[in-house]
Amino acid sequence: KMYFPFLRVNLNTNNSESNIIFTMVKDYNHRLDEWIKYNLKLGFDSIVLFDNSKNTNNLNEQESYKQNIHKITDKYKNVHVIEYNYKPFNGKKWPTIQRIAFQIFVNAFKYTCRYIALFDADEFIYIPNSNNNIKDFLINYNEHLIIKSKILTNKNKNDKINNNILELCRYDSGDKYTKSFIYCQSFYNNIGSIRHHNIFNGVLLEKNIIIHYHCWVNKRSAYKETMEKIDQLYLFYNK
Repeated sequence: KMYFPFLRVNLNTNNSESNIIFTMVKDYNHRLDEWIKYNLKLGFDSIVLFDNSKNTNNLNEQESYKQNIHKITDKYKNVHVIEYNYKPFNGKKWPTIQRIAFQIFVNAFKYTCRYIALFDADEFIYIPNSNNNIKDFLINYNEHLIIKSKILTNKNKNDKINNNILELCRYDSGDKYTKSFIYCQSFYNNIGSIRHHNIFNGVLLEKNIIIHYHCWVNKRSAYKETMEKIDQLYLFYNK
């Protein structure tokens, strides 16, 4: 008897209108609740997480946060967790199985929604001119989208992280990366490679339209006195 975990995920969405966000997480409970609340406030219809916590080979942080992910997610009816207990081959890094997760997810859920955002749990979107609502924003598009990114960092090197990333990471550490919104209709009959940084045939949008922030906390990006302070994520989250 074959078991497909996706069949148990009821997104309760209308695929002609809904937008969902997906990521794979591992030992991330010190960040995850804040990220979920932000994206629900942004207007995503559902959030789906691949839980890689049983992979003992790779850690995302210097500290290990091994709490049960369901202690966070079970309080949200539109947040869904699927166990994803795979490890990369010897000598390979964690992003190799993360890229495979993106591929699996898009092909499993492309018939259930309109747009899929492939963002990590330390990444946040901001939409300056659309009430910062993702549904109001995406209704204007019918194609893959690529958004430009900026790194945010915190002042200190050893801040304690407890779902307070948006309070800490408020300093502009420069431009880096792009990230993709997948327009699902373009993948109905396509099982090609999913590129979460720069989707093929995607339309590149400017930062004054929508911007992606990647929060690099503590020693990952060193703070400098010359950095501009950016408060818009924090203010939106706490509004």
